[in-house]
Amino acid sequence: MKNMLSNIVRLLVLIAISIPVSAQVHVQGIVKMRGVPKTFGNAGSFTPHQYTHIWAFSPPNSSGGVNDNGYFKSNVMPNSSIDGVTLIEGWSSIEINPPDNTPCSSSDSADTCQPDPAVPLTYHHYDWSTYDSITGSTPVYQWLSTSFGGSHKKVNLLITGESAASTNATTPHYVTSSAWYSLFSPQRQDVLNALKDCAGLPWSGSGGTVTAWVGTTVTVNSSGCCSTSSVQSNLLQTGDLIWVTSSTSGLATGSGGSAITVSDSNDFTYTSSGTGTASSQSLTFISAAQSWAVPYEYPYMNALKAYWAAVVAHYGPNFSLNGTNYYPQLNYFRFGGSVGSEWYPYCTSSLASLPGSYAYTMSLWLNYYQQMGNYLQSLGPPWRVIHSINSAETPVNYTYATDEAAYAIGWSNRFGMRDGFGSQGLSALDYVNCHTNTCPVCTTGGAHCAASNWYPLFGQYDSSGVPLELQPEALSYPGDTDCSNPTCGTGNGNFSGDLPTFLYPFATNQGTSDVEIYWRDLSLSFDSTNYCHISGLSCLAASSITVDGQLSAAEQFSWFTSVGIGTSCGGSQGGGQCNYQTNVNNAHGQH
Repeated sequence: MKNMLSNIVRLLVLIAISIPVSAQVHVQGIVKMRGVPKTFGNAGSFTPHQYTHIWAFSPPNSSGGVNDNGYFKSNVMPNSSIDGVTLIEGWSSIEINPPDNTPCSSSDSADTCQPDPAVPLTYHHYDWSTYDSITGSTPVYQWLSTSFGGSHKKVNLLITGESAASTNATTPHYVTSSAWYSLFSPQRQDVLNALKDCAGLPWSGSGGTVTAWVGTTVTVNSSGCCSTSSVQSNLLQTGDLIWVTSSTSGLATGSGGSAITVSDSNDFTYTSSGTGTASSQSLTFISAAQSWAVPYEYPYMNALKAYWAAVVAHYGPNFSLNGTNYYPQLNYFRFGGSVGSEWYPYCTSSLASLPGSYAYTMSLWLNYYQQMGNYLQSLGPPWRVIHSINSAETPVNYTYATDEAAYAIGWSNRFGMRDGFGSQGLSALDYVNCHTNTCPVCTTGGAHCAASNWYPLFGQYDSSGVPLELQPEALSYPGDTDCSNPTCGTGNGNFSGDLPTFLYPFATNQGTSDVEIYWRDLSLSFDSTNYCHISGLSCLAASSITVDGQLSAAEQFSWFTSVGIGTSCGGSQGGGQCNYQTNVNNAHGQH
């Protein structure tokens, strides 16, 4: 009997190993096998193989002109090393009207109407037309319906409640309005921005010009600033609380801000802290709706729960567009409790000064993370879920990420497939820190360890079979192997260092199952005809990559002719050595 059982186990193991990864994909998610050597009876030792997927992060949706997704779809997506795309879905584009007292009708489905989880007789209504569009610049449909190189590819969705820019355009307007937060106890929804809180916050506001200043009443002109409807964008509306700074004494608001009156789409008035008569003065303003809403407070958290419930209902097994069921092509989802699909707590010093139960602590934040993860699991998501882990504070406290990873792998979807976790802060600095005595092999937390402690955490959970995901913190910078020139950072205009330094074999050797690579880096890797149209020592304006906050004209030409595709490796122009393409190809697949 013992030998019979041993033979059965050996047979099952051999079958599992022999199944190609493409065949392991099914409607419930992706089966991944990896881990440490194991012994089965007399079968000896073997190592289950880890498969690394490569995803194009947030590719362009529009065709024509610069950043042309037609070029990206024809020159990048057909490559066998690209498994699909990772797309962002913003809350305010789906909940386009504030909640009301209109009950869900028999014609409503769970994805278009959700009773509020806590406020009686209040209902949230959702409109999926933006992301379900099958015409024009379709944010989702074009990536599901198109056959790239003869095969359809997978789509990951990042469910986003707040965004980091000069103004937050992703949180629905109503969430920070008194009409909403007055329904809760305590009746408050705090917000943070760079004008009144920490100067380094992304939410730095917009510029305007004073057209009149009579007493303490100031009239401001700012093109396209305002709305006279109840649209759930970040446009200013009458009654909004705003904060103003200016070099002109008296124009600023106090720390409590000022309520505004909107005149038309370009003008509004507010009450200044001082008096004056000057006009044509410049100022900077930001509203509560354009700031970062403190997400663990009840008004925001409660509204977010309803939105998540609608997402799970919408992308269920019957998810179809234009008569075709695309549910099998949905791969994994990430739900963010803070900015993007992440969980980073901003400006903790200001958060800690909030009154009562809203005063920030690490345990409060981790409780918020755990509560939302428990809620998501209770919804029974029908696809793989990956949770972001984020360390925080200064100096960095890695306990956040360690605890979040432990929570993440304890959750599962409706089919019992365990959730995974990942970091969106990968950079060449991780490689440096994990190969020096500053942080020996990144096995312990410290001031210079891997971003959000992903390196030791991946090593700890690699054998568990959960998905382990990484995303570079910004666009890569070829040749910058230690993040010293330029230094690495997050956001537009910043970089993550040399891609071959942090991708293969560094990231893949640590058990990474999924890597989301910035689409411009993939264009540099695979687009030999349109990434750069060479003219002398520069790229023509008709090239597929625009020169903007992401890279300069000099960088575009230099990178294409060094690590990009040139005549030496099959391209039609330049002298690139295909370093990037080679590294991406090596990172993809079995390891």
